[in-house]
Amino acid sequence: MKRKLHFKEKLLLPFQQIRNWFLVKRFPFLKPSLDYGCDMHYHRSGYKYRYEETWLDCLPRGWRKKFGIQICKELKAVIERDKLSKYTITQVKEKFGILCWYDEGGNKETHNIVSKYTNMTSEICIFCGKPAEYVTKNWIQYYCHECIDKFNLKDKALTKLINETNGWHTIKK
Repeated sequence: MKRKLHFKEKLLLPFQQIRNWFLVKRFPFLKPSLDYGCDMHYHRSGYKYRYEETWLDCLPRGWRKKFGIQICKELKAVIERDKLSKYTITQVKEKFGILCWYDEGGNKETHNIVSKYTNMTSEICIFCGKPAEYVTKNWIQYYCHECIDKFNLKDKALTKLINETNGWHTIKK
């Protein structure tokens, strides 16, 4: 049985659909395919995509704010320049605190773009997009100092990140 939408969710849904419609028109590869969709809807007339989600919506909020549109711009430039008409995204998620972006039909340059942003995610707060200062143990996620205070995350087992010349290291708090 389908869950009823809360009043606020009903108000936000049309805005999200309009925003997603513009995103998909600008970056067609963000539209989930029938095989890999986040939230697909079927009707009597067959498959109909209602713009409720794009692959960008699968990114945590902080990463979307920091580089969501930028990664799409870079990918679109390569796709158009190299004529990669078969480029599709199959999955986007956060796993072990970093970006996991799975795609098909790309080339080495699209892979390098995705790798650049994947490496960047371990330095970005998952909530707000600011530079990360702490990482949790076990369920790995990166947070800035403000988000730890704002969301009361002090109870989590946190480790302070130290940026040294040879990369990121952790020390006990």
